[in-house]
Amino acid sequence: MPPFSQRYAHEASSRGLQSLVGEADPVAASLQQSLGSDFKVESWGGRNRRLFSALQLDRLAMFLVLTLMIAIASFNLFSLTMMLVVDKMKEIAVFRAIGMKRKQIERIFSRVGFTLGLIGTSVGLVLGMGSVLFLKWSPLHVPSPYYLESLPVKIEPLSILLVVIAAPLHSLLASWYPAKRGG
Repeated sequence: MPPFSQRYAHEASSRGLQSLVGEADPVAASLQQSLGSDFKVESWGGRNRRLFSALQLDRLAMFLVLTLMIAIASFNLFSLTMMLVVDKMKEIAVFRAIGMKRKQIERIFSRVGFTLGLIGTSVGLVLGMGSVLFLKWSPLHVPSPYYLESLPVKIEPLSILLVVIAAPLHSLLASWYPAKRGG
């Protein structure tokens, strides 16, 4: 293996050495080994370890907040469907008297829950994508102590797809018990 200076000579400068994101720590370790103990080598990951720890904590907090919001929305949908079932008990009795099966009645209330989930998902998708596109078009500037000029906005299609699929299914699950009770 060629010495460090030959492998990375084209990327070195008087201010430092650039590497790809995933290579920072191995490059720093290799450079430290080549230079010896007379020099201190630090990667950007090591230098900003506190910042990255704070960002990880922030992501965890956002995940917990979003999970709590989903739980509240599911409970609201559950309550709404349950109130609908209780309110329609007379109509359910009439349907049962004329020969409608329990499964058919359950399907009606399940469809109501699923439809409400689709409507909520559609409205959320339009508002969310509208907000993201607005922030991409008109960036939100952050205060000077941060390393960023503006709030970074990134559209992740896989995350959007997962939410668009999971939200209606979650609403179907939330309306399952009330539909079972109505049938």
